[in-house]
Amino acid sequence: MSELQIKLTENNVDENNPWSDDALNSIATAQKLTAILTPQKNALTVSLNGEWGSGKTFLLKRWQCDLKNNGYTAIYFNAWEDDFLSEPFIAIIGQLWKELKKDSFKEVCEAVKTAAIPFLKRVGISMLNSGINKITGVDLPEIVDNELKTASESAFDNYVKLTDCRDDLKKRLQELADKIFSEKQKPLIFIVDELDRCRPTFAIEVLERIKHLFNIRHIIFVLGIDRKQLGKSIQAVYGNIDVENYLHRFIDIDFAIPAPDHKKFFDARWDSYELTQYLKIYGYKDSGIDEGDVFKDICYDIMAWHGFSLREIEQTLKLYIILLHGINIHQPMWPHLAIVLILLKLRNQDLYRQYINHKCYVADVVNYVVPENCIQNDNFHYKQMIYSIYASFIPTYISSEHYNKIIDLMQKMENKEPLSSSSYCARCFLNKDPEWCATFAKDFRLMIKNPRPERYSLETFWRVISLIDLLSVGTTKNTKTPSSSVMA
Repeated sequence: MSELQIKLTENNVDENNPWSDDALNSIATAQKLTAILTPQKNALTVSLNGEWGSGKTFLLKRWQCDLKNNGYTAIYFNAWEDDFLSEPFIAIIGQLWKELKKDSFKEVCEAVKTAAIPFLKRVGISMLNSGINKITGVDLPEIVDNELKTASESAFDNYVKLTDCRDDLKKRLQELADKIFSEKQKPLIFIVDELDRCRPTFAIEVLERIKHLFNIRHIIFVLGIDRKQLGKSIQAVYGNIDVENYLHRFIDIDFAIPAPDHKKFFDARWDSYELTQYLKIYGYKDSGIDEGDVFKDICYDIMAWHGFSLREIEQTLKLYIILLHGINIHQPMWPHLAIVLILLKLRNQDLYRQYINHKCYVADVVNYVVPENCIQNDNFHYKQMIYSIYASFIPTYISSEHYNKIIDLMQKMENKEPLSSSSYCARCFLNKDPEWCATFAKDFRLMIKNPRPERYSLETFWRVISLIDLLSVGTTKNTKTPSSSVMA
């Protein structure tokens, strides 16, 4: 198989079966939107809000294809791809022409395009003049003085002509929308995606063009946005304004993509990266334990305990792929500890630095990884994760202060003595019954008496750290070089 890729390429939409790769059940949201929007006859602009990675583009592209398969006139427009244009209206009309020029609507669409030309000339004259001046140092009126002299004589006359052009354009757009509705008994659905990724001025101009020129019966605009990011773009232009009030000038109703099940999202991304196939061939296996399965199982708990965002899930998988690239084939990774290091790197770089520079205690790490009152799975991998954190504080398993304190704690647990929270006794032990703690302590003591160097070793620990440390992610940055031992 091919090498693991850090960045996924987007799958092409299967036009005959657009939902064939729908692992997150996005079709359910699309069907609800279709049912809500189809009966609408008046001009309407709606937003579909979702954070990065929520599957907006996946949904919108397949929904557009599904709509077309069911007899709708549906257009998908990626605004980000066209934000190099100075006038977004050109792109919007261009998308209409591209979609309809081969249909029975060609003639009326041609009329729209023809009506758009004088309007663009009127609204673009000052912009064109400015652009030519920057390039040539000469004002446009000096070049085309005769042609512009009449139009420039009166600002009021120019305004009248501009509004006449606008009204004619809107009339032609209405004729197009009416013809589509008359033939199909369905509105034209125009999907605008990636608006929040556009340069701020372009994003605002798209909203304004839709509002002022496309307030047309039988046309519905659907804006795929990350509302928070779009708000930042708006404030970049207008300052600290009320973004919600501003957007409600343009958007009639807001929808939101339901948050996907994080486990399903993780599994879908895992499959997209083809990690199972890669690990089957190249992954490290010890006594029948698959490190990939271990990493996945612990990730499920970490994601739930810490409320990972979709972006953080994606970053976790990218970090995991980088780790796989950075170690030799069939070499162990120590997955129980790898996910702990990834969590700290993403969420708490201060503690991450303290941990790798031997400036914290074992309970500091365990208490952060396993939050208070979280639902703990008392399975084998959960115990192995706690074992691993404690083992990383016993460098090479020789006598040290930390070794002695941890061994004392394990002795208390074996004896089923009362425990209290301390720098060495993690909080997660306090809600366990004495029998569980005694078994844990016995297993841990056996492990350090008979260590498996290939898995529980400082060499593996630092191999993982050296790769994670390359990346600048998380809440803070610290370029201090790690020490060569852990909690010596």
